[in-house]
Amino acid sequence: MNVSAPTKHKLPWRKIITVGLILIFVGYKYAHPTLEKWTGIDLPSLNGDRDNHQSPNARGSDRNGNKDYTVNFPQQSGQKTSGGRVNGSGGFQLKEVGRDRFESPAGLLYTMGARGEHRIEHVMRHSRDMASRPAHGVFIGNGDRDTVLKLIDDAWKLAEANSPKAKYEKSKGNDAWTVNMGRKVGFDGGKKGQRNGGKSLNSIKLILANGNQVITAYPVR
Repeated sequence: MNVSAPTKHKLPWRKIITVGLILIFVGYKYAHPTLEKWTGIDLPSLNGDRDNHQSPNARGSDRNGNKDYTVNFPQQSGQKTSGGRVNGSGGFQLKEVGRDRFESPAGLLYTMGARGEHRIEHVMRHSRDMASRPAHGVFIGNGDRDTVLKLIDDAWKLAEANSPKAKYEKSKGNDAWTVNMGRKVGFDGGKKGQRNGGKSLNSIKLILANGNQVITAYPVR
């Protein structure tokens, strides 16, 4: 009587490793924005967006394809001085503190965002009206980058000083400030602005991570 030994099945290690790598890839891709927010570090992107964002002075477009804002990055809108500072209009200066990292005179930090768009680029979406949007706060200044960033600096100074004009709240784990500037800083754009004649906006909404890292900023009522 022949009793054969039980057949040993080899584990498909190659498939297990391949599936594991795919799961790690997908997990990192979707966790990327959260990890950047937790660590305060600009982590490498797996899709290459960070290295392939549009050229600094190119015209950009919103999600609806409206090409109605212009991006002027610091390194091309002024002359560098000692210490990595970048002269802008009206004496406003940004200090270059790392790759794609710029600090404002008031201490706000502008970095590359999680989707390959610089935060300056993102803020400047609010320097031009976008007529197709339901509502869109637009900064005064006719699209001048330094005028917009100086307004944001002025709002941050009031917030840091705990001015009664600055109201604080939490927004998705970030710090949110609504600062009444006591003067016109923008106007209603988008479809809402078309309906109300572009009413004046006197406050600025600031969304910050890690204390001083700008996520976005825009005019509000």
